[in-house]
Amino acid sequence: MNETIQNLQAALYAYRQFIAQIDAICRNITVAAEKAITCRSGCDHCCEAIGVLPMEAIHIALYLDADTLPNFRQNSPNEPAWDALPKQRCPFLHRHLCRIYPARPLICRTQGLAFLVEEEGEKRLVHCPRNFQNMSHFSASLLIDLDKMNEHLIRLNHRFLQQEVVKSLSLPERVALSAFRIPG
Repeated sequence: MNETIQNLQAALYAYRQFIAQIDAICRNITVAAEKAITCRSGCDHCCEAIGVLPMEAIHIALYLDADTLPNFRQNSPNEPAWDALPKQRCPFLHRHLCRIYPARPLICRTQGLAFLVEEEGEKRLVHCPRNFQNMSHFSASLLIDLDKMNEHLIRLNHRFLQQEVVKSLSLPERVALSAFRIPG
């Protein structure tokens, strides 16, 4: 493994630690609410082609090929930005399974679980309509504070982008999952 790749792997350390914490939280919620959660292997109702932060994109790219620098397909100047496109299925889905499951982005790790979201000064509960049916009460242990989680992710991404090895990559603000060169 060359020095640049090693430095990128090291730059991702804090992100990987955060993901491990989120995975533990998600496991605890899934165990506690097992009967109320219908998401299982092969469930792909929410799997869309999204844009991810550069830190997440590098993490995915290194998972796909740990020995080379990330190689994202460039959009042509006439192609609309990823967030202007109609919703599309995730390019990493194959036979209803995720090809990058161990390296999937944060939103994919938490998708379907119950989130506490604040909008216009009011907090509300958001979750996959397939999950938590017939539940009228949610204990705090079943909730993920989406704003707090995203704030931490953004701070980690900002620190990641400040590292010299990352600056040389000239990464966009968001990377579309469709920009990856997906192995056949």
